[in-house]
Amino acid sequence: MVKVKYDDLSAAFDFVSFAAPFFRRRGAYARFKELLAAEGCLEKWYAFEAESTERALRQWRSEWVPLY
Repeated sequence: MVKVKYDDLSAAFDFVSFAAPFFRRRGAYARFKELLAAEGCLEKWYAFEAESTERALRQWRSEWVPLY
């Protein structure tokens, strides 16, 4: 497995190129999580996912649900 360091932007683009094929067929999310686990990043992903979901829901609420 390729170890990814995000010290510069080119490394991030290399990782995207490496990971892109994971999303071309069924089971992509499971393969993506396996990749994150192999890289030791799965817990960071879960934290990012939870924070992003909360932020999106708060934004949605502010736009669509009147505050009483």
